[in-house]
Amino acid sequence: MLEIGGNAKIVEAEDKEARVAAMTLHNCYGTVLKEYLTEVSTLSNEVIGVLQRAGRLEKVLIQMVAEDSVDCEDGGKAVVREMVPYEVDSIIFNLLKTWIDEGLKKVKDCVDRSKETETWNPKSKTEPYTQSSVEMLKLAEEAVGDFFEIPIDISDDLVQELADGLESLFQDYISLVSLCGSKQSYIPTLPPITRCNKDSKSIL
Repeated sequence: MLEIGGNAKIVEAEDKEARVAAMTLHNCYGTVLKEYLTEVSTLSNEVIGVLQRAGRLEKVLIQMVAEDSVDCEDGGKAVVREMVPYEVDSIIFNLLKTWIDEGLKKVKDCVDRSKETETWNPKSKTEPYTQSSVEMLKLAEEAVGDFFEIPIDISDDLVQELADGLESLFQDYISLVSLCGSKQSYIPTLPPITRCNKDSKSIL
């Protein structure tokens, strides 16, 4: 009986040491992660990789602590609550929203510049469209393409937020262009007929 009791105490001590080690590692890594994120201003593949690895590590450490605390009165829930969560999903979500805002701002800046500086002759043969429209479409295409290349699962709400933002900017641009004149002002004047007139005779 003494031997069994002694072994139980040894196991309990080892469990406690493992639990403390896991909690310490979780806390230290969390501190390093927090310092790293203070230098992060936008989302990148590197940042995503760091956050994903942090999330996986946290799950493993929490599981270790929970398993080693199973003999506690509350099953280890209080111990787990002492571990400050990394909140990886929330951080990624906020960085994604920032990324969307930055992408939309580039398009908005294009629209604002066109309002202030662009001149365009709708009847021009060499430039039948505004340069700003080309730039705007290019920026929008890049934003959408880059958005769906981000290597994480993106919620439908964020996709809709990007789509709504682009739609609003395009509507603003369309309103701007519509102020340039009536539909008729965009139609080139028909050239005069030079090879025949009212006195010309038809040859059958």
